Amino acid sequence: MPTAYAFGRMIRFFSRTQSSYKGVLGVDVGSRATTIAAAHNGRLSTTVLSPFGTGEGAPQVLQQGKLDEVIQWLPLHVSADVVRDAIWQKSLFPGSLPLNCEALAIEQAVIRQILRLGMQQALNRWPNMPASFDPILVTGAPLTQTASPGQSLLMLLDGLQPVGVTILMLDQFI
Repeated sequence: MPTAYAFGRMIRFFSRTQSSYKGVLGVDVGSRATTIAAAHNGRLSTTVLSPFGTGEGAPQVLQQGKLDEVIQWLPLHVSADVVRDAIWQKSLFPGSLPLNCEALAIEQAVIRQILRLGMQQALNRWPNMPASFDPILVTGAPLTQTASPGQSLLMLLDGLQPVGVTILMLDQFI
């Protein structure tokens, strides 16, 4: 069973257990692809964005948008050439870890942009899905294995821009 299919089934199951008018959202960010699944009352919509990930799929972020859209998420000044080179370097060595604050900031900026572009594409494909979700289930090493849950939270809030009050669940074991 493909990972995205199994992930979608789990999100659909959660939507059946919720008594909320909101939908359930699942986000799985990987090295090569990102899966966004939403379900409401058992009705599932899944979008697999491939190649659109933090490793091998990172250059796709540059093709889908402008480099300035990645740079806007950086908390410090980094030249466009350094950001572009870091993205391409990460695509060649997806298992590499950021060695300094600048590399970490670039990687997290790419994740924010992936989430933002992914949600835009997903919501365009799902015209009948509610705009607010509760809970939001998140998996994938780039989001669940950060130095602190606060870093994950900030990336999710910036990238997904959820509406209203919601519960965010990080699952590092999916």
